[in-house]
Amino acid sequence: MNIYSVFNKISAQHFAINTYKQLENAGATQTEIEENFNRPIPMQMFAWNNSLSVERIISPLDSIKISLQILQAALLSLDPKSGAVRA
Repeated sequence: MNIYSVFNKISAQHFAINTYKQLENAGATQTEIEENFNRPIPMQMFAWNNSLSVERIISPLDSIKISLQILQAALLSLDPKSGAVRA
C-alpha cells in the first residue's frame, strides 16, 4: 500500500496533518513527501496498558494505517423514557 492509496481513504480534513502541510508549503515534491512519511521516527502509539500509550519507532504512514484499523465509529440512540433503541 502506498501513500496515495492511504490518503485516498482518508477524508480531506485528515490532510491537515501538520507534517504534510509543512512539507507541501516548503515546496517538497510528492516523492519527497512520500519518503518523509515512510521514514521511521519515535512516536507514541495507543495501547491497552495503564498509560494508554507505548513508544514505538514507526513511520507516520504506518501510524495512519494503524489508526485507520483501530478507528471505529458508532451511534446508538435510546428513548429516555422507555429505553427503546431508536437508531
